[in-house]
Amino acid sequence: DLQRGTIIHLGAHVAAVMEDRTPAGILDGNDLVAHQLGGAPEILTLRELLKERRKNSFDLFRVPRPKASATLVFGGDAMLGRSCVAKIESGIDPFEGIATVLHGASFAATNLECTISNLGQSTNRYAFRAPAQSAQLLRRAGFHAMGLANNHALDFGPAALHDCAARLLEDTIETPGVGKLGSGPYAPRFFSVLGSKKLALLAVSDVDPASGTQIAAASDRAKLGAAISSARSHANLVGCLSHCGVENSDKITEQKRELTRWLLNTGVDRDVGSHPHCYQPLDFD
Repeated sequence: DLQRGTIIHLGAHVAAVMEDRTPAGILDGNDLVAHQLGGAPEILTLRELLKERRKNSFDLFRVPRPKASATLVFGGDAMLGRSCVAKIESGIDPFEGIATVLHGASFAATNLECTISNLGQSTNRYAFRAPAQSAQLLRRAGFHAMGLANNHALDFGPAALHDCAARLLEDTIETPGVGKLGSGPYAPRFFSVLGSKKLALLAVSDVDPASGTQIAAASDRAKLGAAISSARSHANLVGCLSHCGVENSDKITEQKRELTRWLLNTGVDRDVGSHPHCYQPLDFD
């Protein structure tokens, strides 16, 4: 352990411990150190260095270990219906271009803007149904959670929504924003990041139809506030996937700003927006 960032400080001169010789774990004159005064570095024993520098004392410093860090990846709307269906069924991976980013992340989540289910019917022109293998595709891509609180969650009705959630859960993808056995749609989902660290994730929709009985609605501040409080008491970091704004507009609405301010003031650390289908700037208050 002495070799991992131990510095000998001799006033105007320093040396690094290179080899901890017997007795192991104890710094003494036999241990090898490296220093440089001339044109090339030199390795010698600590005893020889002290004799050469005419020193009989020194300061000992330990270089602090780098803090472990986690990479969290959050996306916008993932829509695997329409033209994506034929591509997925032919074996094309729509996430291939960002595979390196996703697989290098400690955690990845996004909003699922479609239904992975064969159940239900819809008369809505803009109803998106993804192929049955999409849940496995999302897991292989590296996603840990898919937010299901959005205006397309009920494209094919409640049965299809809960079938979609069940398919994702079977592939170990959590589904914040919709209820599951033993918890309602507002309940936070918890994830381990860096071992002992906990991330809590919620998902809410502020876009119609946002049925508070099936998916978490941003308008129900009482239930949402209670969920945030629960998340805050059990997690180091609280995130929220919020579906809000105006489609195809790069302008952040005051409605979105109000929701984000409320989320942050209530205990959310990071609010990740979706729905506009275009880039919007980072907004600071």
